[in-house]
Amino acid sequence: MKTLSAALAALSLVVASAASAAPVTISVQQSAVDGYAADLFSGDSTPFSDQHTFSVGSPTTLSGQIRTVIVDGDPTATTPYLDITSVYLESTTGTRIDFFETVGFNWARGQSGVEVWDLSTVQLAAGQWTLFVNGFGINDKGADGYAGRLTGTAADLPEPAALALVAAALAAVGLSRRRRNA
Repeated sequence: MKTLSAALAALSLVVASAASAAPVTISVQQSAVDGYAADLFSGDSTPFSDQHTFSVGSPTTLSGQIRTVIVDGDPTATTPYLDITSVYLESTTGTRIDFFETVGFNWARGQSGVEVWDLSTVQLAAGQWTLFVNGFGINDKGADGYAGRLTGTAADLPEPAALALVAAALAAVGLSRRRRNA
């Protein structure tokens, strides 16, 4: 019986390692030379709406952030002129998960500032997802953008062979109990 228990313990370690989590990293960036800028003639802000699509093969736990960055413009600039108004993830089934602004800037009181939008740890279902980033380019002397990184883990599903091994182990446990009770 002790040998069987030891074998089952070893088998459970093998199965547990097969169901371990795999790291996931999704990077997004809008920092092309053009970036986003205000209308150079009128100085009016220019709206933008970006979509970044990615897929996850299994349920995935994810968190991260998007932040504004300086792309091109006044060499003395220390903060970007980009106003992000919303950031969210949306699945093809219509599930929407919003980011929240953790570092904001009051555009009515200043000309430039850093913005940071965070995504708390969430569970994404397997499938296709789109990251939406919306806002306004305000810089009339150059262009600015954003960069972000989402990280997490995807649960690996055990292979059918591992599941068959678990079934065989459970059958062996049942057989040994039956023999002991008889």
